[in-house]
Amino acid sequence: MTASIVAYRSGEEINAAERDIATVSKHAWPPAAELLDAEAIALQIARFDAYDVTVRLVKEFYESAGRSMPPVLLKVNVCIGKTAHQALQRFDEVISRLSRTHLEQLWFVGTEEGLAGLIQDLSALRLGDGIVAIPIDEHAPESPPHSSPLE
Repeated sequence: MTASIVAYRSGEEINAAERDIATVSKHAWPPAAELLDAEAIALQIARFDAYDVTVRLVKEFYESAGRSMPPVLLKVNVCIGKTAHQALQRFDEVISRLSRTHLEQLWFVGTEEGLAGLIQDLSALRLGDGIVAIPIDEHAPESPPHSSPLE
């Protein structure tokens, strides 16, 4: 199972690292000094059960450097529709439930109200300090260029 960490300063991504969390030690995660100055970090995990171990490792990294850990954001890919059914249809058109993109990343597929509920649940469970919502369109394959017939 892998997890990635992205550091942000002034809203801009400043560094990213991906590691197999089974082989990570506090000395190997993450390898970049820029992370120490991050204003926030975003974790991309495949499943919620990877959250605790990933945050523990990141916290150990910051503690070993004598720093406090910045806010932790969870990266959640989202596919929003007017109804859950419409969102699921769009998801199946763009991603597919059997794709690697679906299986290796966190996804929310549903309505805006459902996403708000997920954010409230994550807050109540103390899973992160917020989310980074990644729209499904960032995963969509590029369309072929539009061509018009010659006149």
